[in-house]
Amino acid sequence: MKKIALIEFNTFHTECLYSQILFLQEAGYQVTLICNNRVRDIISDFNLNTDTHYFDFSKFSSLIRARSLLIRQKIDRAVLNTAQGNIPLKFMMLPFPRKIRFFGVIHNTGKLESSFGQKLISRKIRSYFVLSRYQYLHTLGRYKYSFSYFNPSFFSDYNLDNLTELKDDKLWVAIPGALEYKRRDYNFLFDFLKEYNDDKLNFILLGNSSKNEGPDIINKIKKYKLERNFTYFDKFIPNSIFHSYLRKADCLLPLIHPETEGADSYTKNKISGMFPLSLTYNVSLLCHEIFRGIEGFDYPALFYNDKNELGNILKKSLEVEHTFKLSFEEEKNRFIQFIERT
Repeated sequence: MKKIALIEFNTFHTECLYSQILFLQEAGYQVTLICNNRVRDIISDFNLNTDTHYFDFSKFSSLIRARSLLIRQKIDRAVLNTAQGNIPLKFMMLPFPRKIRFFGVIHNTGKLESSFGQKLISRKIRSYFVLSRYQYLHTLGRYKYSFSYFNPSFFSDYNLDNLTELKDDKLWVAIPGALEYKRRDYNFLFDFLKEYNDDKLNFILLGNSSKNEGPDIINKIKKYKLERNFTYFDKFIPNSIFHSYLRKADCLLPLIHPETEGADSYTKNKISGMFPLSLTYNVSLLCHEIFRGIEGFDYPALFYNDKNELGNILKKSLEVEHTFKLSFEEEKNRFIQFIERT
């Protein structure tokens, strides 16, 4: 049986692992999963038959042990699920047998130009995956590395809650992810709700509001007396609950605007985690005009330029005629062909 290792050193980007494991197992690979021990509960929810090993990657000795594991198990291919940052850099600086071929998922291709550490990582990783077709198209002719892409849009069949009684006749606008101003323009949303006051409109903040800038965001919700328009959580949201809300959502709202930190990078170098989720649940994105017309932006989306246009969209049907259809076979075949190319 063919062997491959899938490695995540950090506590983020675990949402990209499940799709890759499925692709590899369907193609007949024996998958060795090497993960940070702090994501043990998340990985256990996958319910997939993998040879899983957990390490405390805050310790350099764990990198040595992970290296030894690859060699001991005679693995000749390995994919770094997050092929950027300090810990992957330390790992890739270790000596490895030449027969081990490394691939990486790079979540921000801008680092290939701006980061010296990324250039060091790329001495051993010459083949990168990105997470959307529009990112992939932007790489063509720009870098000396090989690229492919996949949509991380496949997830475990969690024991989902119907949530019918909670939803009632409300319009659910889901905003998944960490509550941080640098990621999303929450102040725009507050200004919008001051003008567009509708009790049936419910914005669901699917992130831990006790962390990052969550407390400040929740305080503003209370200050502006907008509690009736929000659902939020003050602790980690289990995957079953997280995906239950997404399945019932009427739309997803990235809140990435021209003023958002790194907005330009979102149009070419990286994605919002909401984008692949729109394909998973076939639910429309409500995006700012900066995303309109981007080649390879293969998501169901409606576009607005200001608060008035967003309000008009929310009054109408949120269904989008969408030509791209997510196909597991196509995603798997593209992934495997890149892994197996000579």
